[in-house]
Amino acid sequence: MPSVTFLGTRFENLRIAGREVEPVFDLGICGPKPDGDRPYLQDPGFLNRVSQQHGQISNLSGLPDWARQQYHDSAAVGQAREVECSLVTNVAQATPGTSFGHMLDIAGFGRVSLAELRVDGAFHLTMVGVDTDQKGKRKIATADANGKTVP
Repeated sequence: MPSVTFLGTRFENLRIAGREVEPVFDLGICGPKPDGDRPYLQDPGFLNRVSQQHGQISNLSGLPDWARQQYHDSAAVGQAREVECSLVTNVAQATPGTSFGHMLDIAGFGRVSLAELRVDGAFHLTMVGVDTDQKGKRKIATADANGKTVP
């Protein structure tokens, strides 16, 4: 089973609508390489960290329905063939919209998600996802990897 690291992952001078955005990262969401060559989707530590992230988002005050639907059942994390989480826990800097964990809701524009990670055996990282009111979903700056076995 591969080891996963997001060392060096960052945003530099990230601005939305001209305003600086400062995401707070949790680059250790995957944690150490699972014991016994176990896949990450079967690693209790990884699944627990993702479940905690989902729980933190679903408990945010004023969470809109679109976000609540995505993060409604933290207990179900790991029961599917893929897991979704984010390398960003929250946005520290004021934004042109309202932040909910790694997601920003910007009136008149749509939603922006930061550093979304999907694990389905491989690792799929989308640094910026945009779902506009007019154009639909777009992924910006994506990377996919199967990982690399490290002795």
